[in-house]
Amino acid sequence: MQFYTKVLFILNFFLLFLNAQDVRQVVADTPKDMILKVRTEDGQNLCYSPVFSKGESYIYLDYCSNKLPKARYDVFGRISFEVNGNYLCLVAPSSVTGIDGKSTQSWDYMHLSPCTLNDRNQRFMIKNSKIFTNEGNLRIKHYKYYAYISKKSSDKENHELHSEMKSWANLRAAPATLSFKTPIAWPFIDRFQWALYYLQNNKSVPDNIVELYYNSTNGHIAQYYKESGQLYCLTSNQKKTQNWNWASWEECKDVVTKSDEKHKWSFLSPHENDSMIIDYLGNILRLSAYGVNWGVPYTIKPSYMPKDTSNAPKEYFTISHELGDWLRFVNANLADELNVCPASGKQTDSKIRVKRDIHPSFRLEDEAWQRRLWQIARSGSNNESEGIGICGTCLLQTMQMVLEILNDTSIRNDGEGYLFPTAHMRDPFIAFRQRYPGLSLVLETQGRFEESARYEWAQMQTALGHSALGLVGTFLSNYVITGTNMLNESQLDIGVQSVLRSSPGSVWINFIYTINPRTNELEGHIMPVIRTQGGMVYVTTNFPDITLDEFRQRLSRTINTTSDVRNRITNNGTLNLAYTQFIQVSRRYFNPIVLSVSQNNCTGEGPSRRGSKRKPEVNLINQCDTPSKRCGLLESR
Repeated sequence: MQFYTKVLFILNFFLLFLNAQDVRQVVADTPKDMILKVRTEDGQNLCYSPVFSKGESYIYLDYCSNKLPKARYDVFGRISFEVNGNYLCLVAPSSVTGIDGKSTQSWDYMHLSPCTLNDRNQRFMIKNSKIFTNEGNLRIKHYKYYAYISKKSSDKENHELHSEMKSWANLRAAPATLSFKTPIAWPFIDRFQWALYYLQNNKSVPDNIVELYYNSTNGHIAQYYKESGQLYCLTSNQKKTQNWNWASWEECKDVVTKSDEKHKWSFLSPHENDSMIIDYLGNILRLSAYGVNWGVPYTIKPSYMPKDTSNAPKEYFTISHELGDWLRFVNANLADELNVCPASGKQTDSKIRVKRDIHPSFRLEDEAWQRRLWQIARSGSNNESEGIGICGTCLLQTMQMVLEILNDTSIRNDGEGYLFPTAHMRDPFIAFRQRYPGLSLVLETQGRFEESARYEWAQMQTALGHSALGLVGTFLSNYVITGTNMLNESQLDIGVQSVLRSSPGSVWINFIYTINPRTNELEGHIMPVIRTQGGMVYVTTNFPDITLDEFRQRLSRTINTTSDVRNRITNNGTLNLAYTQFIQVSRRYFNPIVLSVSQNNCTGEGPSRRGSKRKPEVNLINQCDTPSKRCGLLESR
């Protein structure tokens, strides 16, 4: 019985995917914010008023006045107030709801915090003019005119929305922000301890998670002061003429001003829940693990990094699962790689993962598939490619090969392509830029950093490994990316054995860095590797002049030993191997954000290739396919 239940569950899940294309997209309603007016049991007409007292935020039922902040009931079911330029949402106490914590109290007061997409205590439903928490079982009441919730239905002092609020309650308003609560953490590891430290003010603190707030629409990373409702943003103080400078925290607002650039941050080359963070000038956020100023954040020019080696500097930070999923979602939307659109609004299927290696229709020995891979490998010219940042022709061809192998049920014709139309002696980046302008900008940002970054040789290996994972993750944001670290020549066998131990049908990407003996410069190349029943098969890339017969001959070479791999990637020993990394594209990743968020005009290129090719904007968020047309909030993990 359990087996059939699972089968039915999975079938329903895929039916959701198949039927998504038939769902009409409706953008969220234009906001019509109003002062939130309620009527109490004893007949008083009062209004919700955010107040800050005794180190905490509350909702007070006050006399109605035009001076009170207006409220919005948005498409995510949140009730937000603009308080002094910041958007704060009504929050149910986790001490009662048990969401994101243990239920330890029978009642507690309502509070306010920055509106986020990953706090389910901020979601409310309105039934018969009464406001309930997310699950619909706890009603908002008041005690001495302060709003609270209680598990006891017998508790008195009820209130409900005034009749004037009916149209307001029926509106699925566009959200004010698209923000996430997230820690910004870094690991400290030595022979005595392993600990995570969290950024807080101008220091790092251990043990207790410090929640910051990342606003994806304006790039703010902020701390929230609940006693005042103020936000203090991580601020870059570095001038263009400076090599580095200390970061600081300054008061900021969600409502952005022209002088707000110093508060703007971007996440660069994220992989899973780790990412670099850069300011508006492209400087990297760093801190030192040792020394007098350990744990204090600062920014530094990428080109100055070789001179900043003392006290174990850190530039990779750990973020929340939900923010990591959001960064995946943004790139997938830019690349028309979303599984579904519009969003269903339900989180019931959020833990499903879709297994995928090579598509069942793919056969490497199939002459038609061999011809298709050859068409991709020769789609370039002998002239220097325009490229995007450090992304060269071999990387773009590798990504196209991998995506077509994993997804296509039928073989494409020459002149078509998953990322670019194949064409002999034509630069594929020209068409790629035109087709995916937003994704190209993301890659260019990564490329500018990589081109300007300088590392000591001791740092190079780790830096190249992070870069490779970030690049692959940008292209393949809908896949689980795993693999080896960047390996030196003596570690090559580790990578080879990783591939050989994987199951037949596995798809890998091999990053290869060699030293040209004539110029003594580091050169990079990338090729797909397919794990077959017989061993490893490399697929040639970036070879415009290769004939179909020669290409097929190379595909027929199955490799089983480290020495054979070394010969293959060093052109039979004519190049000196410096580093190599094997990255496995293991399975399709189901991103729970696609169930809650979608951007209007996201039809994309058809089923399982949805997207709008734009970064998410608050005024373009869709309503969801639920009876209420509202969307669910993300579950913290």
